[in-house]
Amino acid sequence: LKLGHPPGPGLAFATINPMRLFSVVLGIASAVLRTARTAEPKVAWWVLTCPKYCTKDNRCGEVEDTWGQQVLQHNQTVDFITVGPDGMPPGLQNRTGYGYVHLNKSTEQHIGMKELMAWKWMYEHHPDADWYIKGDDDTFFLVDNMLQYLKTLDPSQPVVLGRKFRLTVAGDMPYDSGGAGYVVSRAGLELASKRLQGCGEVNKDEYGDVAAGACWTYSGLQVLDTRDAQGRERFHPFDYSTHLNLDSVNWGGNNWYQRYSANPLHEGFDCCDALTSVSFHYMHGKMRAFKWPPALESLAAIQKSWQKSHRASAQRSSPLLHSR
Repeated sequence: LKLGHPPGPGLAFATINPMRLFSVVLGIASAVLRTARTAEPKVAWWVLTCPKYCTKDNRCGEVEDTWGQQVLQHNQTVDFITVGPDGMPPGLQNRTGYGYVHLNKSTEQHIGMKELMAWKWMYEHHPDADWYIKGDDDTFFLVDNMLQYLKTLDPSQPVVLGRKFRLTVAGDMPYDSGGAGYVVSRAGLELASKRLQGCGEVNKDEYGDVAAGACWTYSGLQVLDTRDAQGRERFHPFDYSTHLNLDSVNWGGNNWYQRYSANPLHEGFDCCDALTSVSFHYMHGKMRAFKWPPALESLAAIQKSWQKSHRASAQRSSPLLHSR
């Protein structure tokens, strides 16, 4: 056919079926939505620390040399935040990809206020993030696993993700372990943003994670159950060797981990899935040598080493026995 000429004998223009066209358009729209949902989320990572630990040879240096490098590979950054009268050590500002933030507040004795003031700073300085991830300076994040997990969730919902505990003395209030790291959605932080200062003042003497949990609950955020399909936790409040060995510990019924856990404990060799685990705590001095997932043949050595050190400490320094 030539443009502008009617069809010749035996030729006919194709007719458009409206329902077929609608189906095609709907399919394209669905594909666009799926692509947007599976695209890598924009994440603002931050670490609550203090000046004496934030050096190249100490905890901040460990983060920078390990999981922090993975964050940079995803074109994201990590902010190290201190709150109090003492500033950051000199010479830190030249490290590309990392932010070093000192909030000069009179809060050195108020842990709860520190955490919420840091959250306030993150909201004000990263307004375009989809998710905000907080860790301690001895938290180790499995960055790729975390980003894959966040792809399955919607940041427009006001939610908090982490290792869920319940504070029974506060009316069964849910909160997430600070040491295991936790995540707040864009919508969640926006909803809580106007209350962060007031929450910090009211809960200034609480643990940071408890103070934050009170603020999320008061602001209407939902603290999600983040366990995987097999009931395993994703966010781990101890290091891997501890979780691997918890089945062999004599609980004695008197430790905060059992009392405050919102879900049944899932410990031992099946505690921590290679693909769904996103964090471990108490990793200072262990980050640079940490490999995930561990080789199967190394599990027995990890267990033997943990049991030896656990017996030697006579449980006095075990984080399991620390009161909350």
